[in-house]
Amino acid sequence: GLLSLHGQAINVIEVDSDSYKSITDGSKNVLLKFYTPDCHMCDVIDPEFEYAASKYDEGDEMLFGRVNGYRERDIVDELGVTGYPVFKWWKKGESEPEPFYYVHYSGRHGHTLMRMVNDRLGREHHDEL
Repeated sequence: GLLSLHGQAINVIEVDSDSYKSITDGSKNVLLKFYTPDCHMCDVIDPEFEYAASKYDEGDEMLFGRVNGYRERDIVDELGVTGYPVFKWWKKGESEPEPFYYVHYSGRHGHTLMRMVNDRLGREHHDEL
């Protein structure tokens, strides 16, 4: 496939309190999704989040992760997450997150996520058909 030119597609990482600090240390751009197992909208977005992640590879210096809000209370409390799903963005070189207000109008959720990520990476975005 196309990815063989660039390297491995990115998988979504399950982030916990052990890995959280090293993931958000500023070495890469990071998009974290905060979810709970009983949140319907989280279930809707999850496969689309994975789809968006799969469109990036190691050369993009991007990490996609998900955080279980019930299990990872320390992370959630530190960031002040109160509702789900919520996204937070860490820009490469920064250890503090920026808000990532997810606004979806139409089409695939994955394309909306990619458009928002590409905006932050300073890239053009073209929806795939």
